[in-house]
This record gives sequence, C-alpha cells and structure tokens, in this order.
Amino acid sequence: MSALFGEPAQEEARPKRKARPQTDGAVKRLIDQYHREFLARHGVKPRINGGKDGTLFKQLVAAWGEQRVSELLTRFLNERDTRIAWANWADKTGWTVGAFAHVAQSMMTSTQQQGMDDRTAANVAAARKATGR
Repeated sequence: MSALFGEPAQEEARPKRKARPQTDGAVKRLIDQYHREFLARHGVKPRINGGKDGTLFKQLVAAWGEQRVSELLTRFLNERDTRIAWANWADKTGWTVGAFAHVAQSMMTSTQQQGMDDRTAANVAAARKATGR
C-alpha cells in the first residue's frame, strides 16, 4: 500500500530483454580453436576477452557461418608470409581476435579470387588497373 494515499503499490513494469540468438556453441568452439592454434604458433596462451571476442566471432558466424570462419581463422593463425598485407598488419598488432575480425573480409575476398578462371582473373585485373586499386 502506498503510505501517502492508502492505495496498493503497483509493480513497476520492467522492460523485457530480447532473447539472445542461439549460436549452437559455435562461438565457444571458435574461441577454443583460436586458443589452441595461437598456443601452437606462439607458445604462449592468448589473452581472450570473452565479451568482446565472443561478440566478434558471433558477428562473423552470422555473416559467413561457422565452417567458413573456422577455415579463415586457421589460415589467419598459420600464415607466415608477412609480405601479404593483412599478415604483416596482424604480425604488428599481435594476432588478436580483433585483428582477425579486421582482416577477415580481406581474407575472404582473396580466397574467393584464388578460385577464378583465367578470363575472370583477367577482367578483375583490368578493373583494378582502370580504377587504380
């Protein structure tokens, strides 16, 4: 009851939280994979920020699916050729999940271009030359 007017107090309506999307354990599996492969490459445990890194993996899985992200992650952590622009950048920034998320799009497009036939590759090269990219 309200002390001032003698009326029963009403419960305040709380905003309902949105249901979290289910990732079927994909994020945990990718974080585990990152931990294993980072440890194998560098010999030290990586620093993982579960909230931030989990969110990055969740976004990547939503965009490309767990299998594709897993393949890119393996490629990312096993690349030794720092002449590749993204590998050079990752080498300087520490091979973090954030670095992976940053270069994943570039890795995705370079992977797709490797499977081009000669005519398509020539067209892409001509377009790059024409646009200065």
